Amino acid sequence: MSTVTQAAKLAKQPIGGFIRKNDFEIINFKDEFILNKKENVHPSVVGLATDYLTRLLLGEKIYNAFSISLRGALNKNQATLAIHYLNNIKGLDDDSIIYASKLVAYDVFYRNPLFIDNPVSRKKPNKKTIENIRILVNRNLQFFKKFGPVLRCGFEFPGAYTNKIMKGDADYLTNDTIWDLKVSIHSPTSQNRLQLLIYYLLAKHSTDKIFRDVSKIGIFNPRINTAYLLDINNIDSNIIKNVEQNIIGYDNNYFNERLKNENIVTFNVDNECYTLKEVRQITNIPQYRLKQLEQDGLKLFKKENKYYIKKIDLYEWIEMNYRKNAKSRLLFAIIFPIYLLLIPTICLIIQFLI
Repeated sequence: MSTVTQAAKLAKQPIGGFIRKNDFEIINFKDEFILNKKENVHPSVVGLATDYLTRLLLGEKIYNAFSISLRGALNKNQATLAIHYLNNIKGLDDDSIIYASKLVAYDVFYRNPLFIDNPVSRKKPNKKTIENIRILVNRNLQFFKKFGPVLRCGFEFPGAYTNKIMKGDADYLTNDTIWDLKVSIHSPTSQNRLQLLIYYLLAKHSTDKIFRDVSKIGIFNPRINTAYLLDINNIDSNIIKNVEQNIIGYDNNYFNERLKNENIVTFNVDNECYTLKEVRQITNIPQYRLKQLEQDGLKLFKKENKYYIKKIDLYEWIEMNYRKNAKSRLLFAIIFPIYLLLIPTICLIIQFLI
């Protein structure tokens, strides 16, 4: 089993890809901004910071916008530091962009928990890089003013995954289009184009009704300020069938299982919640205390004989405790020096009384 990205990468495509670049309508945009030529952080950091800041400024809750980064930080046991970064992200000011760039470096620890930390990945962006990220985000916002509104960011496809593809989240959903965001200097590759087609087919097989009007796929690249848009009706039906059956795995076995389970009400706890075992691994809370967490402000719920905690609730709980501990540290920092200063005076008073 693989993710959508992995499936698209491993798929054997004909020369030029299942969907050719020329199949897309290419829309170029112009503005007064000129990007700086050199950036001092990894391109993936620029891309992720641009994406997540765009989601935030489109109205997504900050915990949702940076959810992958937070999960990566939890895997790395650095949740407190990640929350500190998160609390300093307010918009597109320099500090917000710096902290966003530091936070998105944790993404890799969610996608690959065994990844060895690389200090270079958390390098502070310089002035030119900050300016570029700000321009890229503003271009995204202007683009979605014209092609929006955005209905969802960073969304999945409940009920659509198979034995071949178990996971995959797309970037942006508008009324009739699934959009992917790219910040490369190059035009979309055959892998990028196939990935979008897989997202569309997952949407069409999903149990979520929000996808019922989707009829197009698109890519927007703010670095080259260009959009690529394709109506699904312009794709050969044999290509659709090939990708459905051979890459995604929509065969008779899949449909038989789906039919068998169609009356079962399900929801995706894997992507929205943590089990108590995962909470224990993340927080180092002893097992005997886990079911007492509700007294500490965490709501537990039960499904299929397992207890779960929503990830957003856990993030907020970690932040609450971080702030509480920060207040305690501040109070200690104020009182302790005063206490040290008072010790000689107290000793003199005691000596005088004796």
